Amino acid sequence: MHRVREIIKKQKEVFSVRHDWTVLDVARYMSERNIGAVAVLDDKAQVVGMFSERDLMTRVVAVGQDPRRVCVAEVMSRNVQTAGLDDTLEDCMEKMRTHRCRHLPVVENGRLLGMISMRDIIEFQLMDREQQIEFMRAYIAQVPPGFGFSP
Repeated sequence: MHRVREIIKKQKEVFSVRHDWTVLDVARYMSERNIGAVAVLDDKAQVVGMFSERDLMTRVVAVGQDPRRVCVAEVMSRNVQTAGLDDTLEDCMEKMRTHRCRHLPVVENGRLLGMISMRDIIEFQLMDREQQIEFMRAYIAQVPPGFGFSP
């Protein structure tokens, strides 16, 4: 079984915002980095919430709030589900299904290490399956992996 640490080790930067940022600042931050969700941290760098594109649409835009004046702490999702480095990818997918979310902050000893998304898990599983197929093809054809065997 694959674990969260296999995906997180490939991430170069951990994206997060402070709880006292305005929604407009957070939206710009997310847009500049092309991310759909971000962890919200308190003054002690602890995860206190998540803010996603869905939160922006349902809690700000759709109800007519001014993103320049609303603090992200007022509209973020609370009671955030998290993942640990040793959680299996299957456990993460189950948390996402159960809690109807697509992102989990990865936390260790209260410290944010990164984020894992449904897309990350699916891409990792596809890559893993492709590698398995390549090894099976190589074994059947008795050609070492990577030598470009194609049926």
